[in-house]
Amino acid sequence: MEHGHWMDVLRSTSGWKAGQRIDNLLSNIGRPACISMLVLLFSSLSAVDYMTVEEALAKAFAESTHTQVTPALSQDQAQLVLSKAGSKARGKFDGIYLAHHDGIIDGVTFIDNAIGRTEFFTYACSLNADGTVKRIDLLVYREPKGSEIKQRAWLQRFEGKKFGDTLRVKRDIPNISGASLSCKAMVERVRFMVTYYDLVLKAQLAEEIKNLPKAESKDVVVYQVEQSSIISQPVLRISFPKQAKSDEALNAIAQSAFSLALAWDKRINTWNPDSELSLLLKHGGGAVSDELAQFLRSLDQMFKMTDEHVDPSVEPLLQLWRDAEKNQQVPDSKQLQAALAKRLWKQVRWEEGKIILPAGLQLNVSAFAKGWIVDQVAAHIKQQGVQALINFAESSYAAVGMDAEILVRAIEGGAAQAIQIKAGQCLASSGSDRSAVIIGEQRFSHFADPHTGLLLQSARYATVVADSAIKADALATMACIVSHEKAITAFKSNAVDAAMHVLNETHSAYGAWPVTKQASPKK
Repeated sequence: MEHGHWMDVLRSTSGWKAGQRIDNLLSNIGRPACISMLVLLFSSLSAVDYMTVEEALAKAFAESTHTQVTPALSQDQAQLVLSKAGSKARGKFDGIYLAHHDGIIDGVTFIDNAIGRTEFFTYACSLNADGTVKRIDLLVYREPKGSEIKQRAWLQRFEGKKFGDTLRVKRDIPNISGASLSCKAMVERVRFMVTYYDLVLKAQLAEEIKNLPKAESKDVVVYQVEQSSIISQPVLRISFPKQAKSDEALNAIAQSAFSLALAWDKRINTWNPDSELSLLLKHGGGAVSDELAQFLRSLDQMFKMTDEHVDPSVEPLLQLWRDAEKNQQVPDSKQLQAALAKRLWKQVRWEEGKIILPAGLQLNVSAFAKGWIVDQVAAHIKQQGVQALINFAESSYAAVGMDAEILVRAIEGGAAQAIQIKAGQCLASSGSDRSAVIIGEQRFSHFADPHTGLLLQSARYATVVADSAIKADALATMACIVSHEKAITAFKSNAVDAAMHVLNETHSAYGAWPVTKQASPKK
């Protein structure tokens, strides 16, 4: 690529002539980009590599063959795409990869470079064969601020979007404070890509696939139907392998499962003031439905199983630390003790047909709700007599009637690992690097130890395979809070497979976990 042409790509489109915009677009699409020395010169020394291209392709289409393609684009097609997308399309493709198997198109992945404030960030945007967004992964971020766009919950808001959807910041895709320019850049580019795929690329790939040699037959799971739905903020995905059911029947089962998940969310989501649990807290207890009673009793079991380290009444402590971040002042011992005194779960009392809650009880059930919903959806799908893989927020999984392979990623920047789980098993992962409280120069995780009131400061990650998702979730969370020795004891007593990571090393493992690197256990 010539230096002058690359500078044209960087310029704001508000000053472009139509011909210049089309010429640049043609060059962007017609061949994979070779990032020039100019880009490397401008790239920040603080650039963070979150994922490789290979890992992103495996995350999006784990069972597919990936072939890089170099599609052609005429001037008329370029004009059509630009006019329909309404996007400035400031960026540069680093490659377009066709995902396929046995002559069938599974989807396509764009490796794109977009400009945030002054520098490029690199990400993968994967589309299903029908043109809907399957997933987006941030690969490299090169600026000191704005990397919040790597948050999985935000990236999942793109999933299911397609050509014709609004795809505008602050409308159907929320803005992230502190990362506004990067948010806008990615949204603009994704809107461009779904338009380009629908209007031009889909037809070209249909011809391209005819000329590709068929891969050798291998024993892999090919999903016949995949459906996803947003439950609160996270995305719940249900994937059905090929089986003796029509697409219509599987889609109907998926929709009934989503309805069940939404009903449970409405019942137990404490962030929703109208949920059954929120109203119960507001009134200090009272009559409770059989369903909510079942959930609350399960909370108590998880509370005891984790030696009270995963506490549904830890919310006052979390609120103390959120306030501390706003005030930029670490809580003192007096404040910590006051918050710890509000851990009131052990004072909850049951009477026939109702529950008595202590005054001032505040609940945060986020460590339990995700796994609970996965378990209820799994039970529902099992009753339908079909096979499925359930994935909630890419951290809680269940395999129904089938074995499954799940790509597990430990600490950000670490290598991904494919983990096999058996039919009926569930997998949960939890990490201290996903969210943080920043006070001055100190970085704290979102994990609070209910015994001390302190937030974890080291980067830790745990993955657990168990017979239920709520158990796997609770034990994975516990493992990020306690010492490795205590976690191993909990794993043994509950007969689960698990591994814990610090930075990029596996420090402890138990059960049938496939350890690739073993180091001395650390507290």
